[in-house]
Amino acid sequence: MNQKRYNQIRRRRKRIIKRIAFAANFMVMAIMVILLVYLGNEKSSKSGMGSSRISEENVNIENSQKTVEQQSIISPEQVSEFARPFLDKMDKCKKYVVCLDAGHGGDDVGAEGRSGQYEKEETLKLALMVKEYLESAGVTVVMTRKTDKKVSLAERREIAENCNADLLLSLHRNIYEGTEDVNGIEAWINNSRPADAKKISERILNCVEQEVPGVKNRGVKWGTMDNVNENYGVNKVSMASLILETGFMSSVRDSKLFEDYLDEYAKGIAKGVLESI
Repeated sequence: MNQKRYNQIRRRRKRIIKRIAFAANFMVMAIMVILLVYLGNEKSSKSGMGSSRISEENVNIENSQKTVEQQSIISPEQVSEFARPFLDKMDKCKKYVVCLDAGHGGDDVGAEGRSGQYEKEETLKLALMVKEYLESAGVTVVMTRKTDKKVSLAERREIAENCNADLLLSLHRNIYEGTEDVNGIEAWINNSRPADAKKISERILNCVEQEVPGVKNRGVKWGTMDNVNENYGVNKVSMASLILETGFMSSVRDSKLFEDYLDEYAKGIAKGVLESI
């Protein structure tokens, strides 16, 4: 083979190698671009799914909270009928502020009933109903909680003080370990036995007794269950205050009464407050 022919073949081989190298580089670049686009879409899709999931969870939480409040709704006819006897004292009622405290909440579930229900759930249902009845007569009601959330004792007292409440009314359910025979409603006030708190407590207990058939009235107590010289946190405020124990969750009788006559409990509590104004 002469030198000229050899040089032609050599040049042709170089051109082919360059073309193959260019094609290979182009394919690598194209694959990289495709991968980047694919990964970007995958990340965006996952992010969108996460946002959708978070949004869905938020909606579920809001719906859950609305459901709790919806359970407390009373018909306009019931509210109107309830408020009618108090129309003549509407002016007084409009000047009265009640801080309504649904006991426990959040991870503080309170007592547990025989059927697995929690005190925090029952106090909230009751409080929301009492609120409606009180407001129907013109009373200003400030809630320490409207949903299932934890509120410390200090926060509850602060809410009552900041709204200049005339009354701090804390709603609870009771429990007695060992026997279901102990039953009934009772009120706890400061161990100094202030006259206003005692009067309101007696009135509420009497009204609940009138509204709820067969409920036992255990009367007004002061201090704490363990020490008459101590006070429950809710009763360490500047206004009249009381803890209302609306029956024992350990008692089949009380649990049945609370379930069947929840509206009557709410009416009796609201009446007791209104008759004390």
